[in-house]
Amino acid sequence: MNQYSECFYCGQSYHQFKESGRLNCNNCYKVFYSESKEYSKVIFSTHEIFKKKIPKNIPIAENLEIRYRIARNFKGTKFDELNRSEIKEKLDEILKSKQPIPELEFIFLDEDQLRIIGFPKNFMELRSMVKVTNQFSSKKDFVYDKQKGFLTACPTNSGRGNKVSVRFSFLLKSKKTLTEILSYKFGYRLSPRYPEIGKEVELILYIKNPNYHQTIKFLKICSYIIDSIK
Repeated sequence: MNQYSECFYCGQSYHQFKESGRLNCNNCYKVFYSESKEYSKVIFSTHEIFKKKIPKNIPIAENLEIRYRIARNFKGTKFDELNRSEIKEKLDEILKSKQPIPELEFIFLDEDQLRIIGFPKNFMELRSMVKVTNQFSSKKDFVYDKQKGFLTACPTNSGRGNKVSVRFSFLLKSKKTLTEILSYKFGYRLSPRYPEIGKEVELILYIKNPNYHQTIKFLKICSYIIDSIK
């Protein structure tokens, strides 16, 4: 990749992409494709995630604290081009002919033009949310590439553009416990960042771009982890 490369559509430079890790339009993916492809690989690999085995017939826990999110950018625009009122206008146009939306939050201009977030109380609610948010999978409304899927500002979110996460807290009894949890190779956020033995830890595990079956397996693994550290 030429370090002086620049996207001819939006003007973003290679240096800006390396600095921020963000792309600004669908053409950036063509100009910086090799870099964005490698960047995506670093964050997660679905194949690697599901290599580790868990006992069969693990049920999905009823009380998982789940967060579901999809990210979208409107077709024919730079990712940072529209303002809030323009995004809302486009969103309202899409929603006119769609079924009622459950308890979902619509976030504008948080990296992407549109992010839809829900906090389902259980797997059944999550399944309903996924079904409803499938309304936002129109290739005529949103930036889409046949090979890469729905394009987002952060290359790691491109594809289905969805993310499922589970949050839970526990008393850290040994570093081995944390090592075992992180060996599943999910994305994670840990608070505090450097936890102490004998102190409460908050952990968020997440997976990006999962299909339906991968989502089920992810939730089963989270349920298994939470049950095993009680």
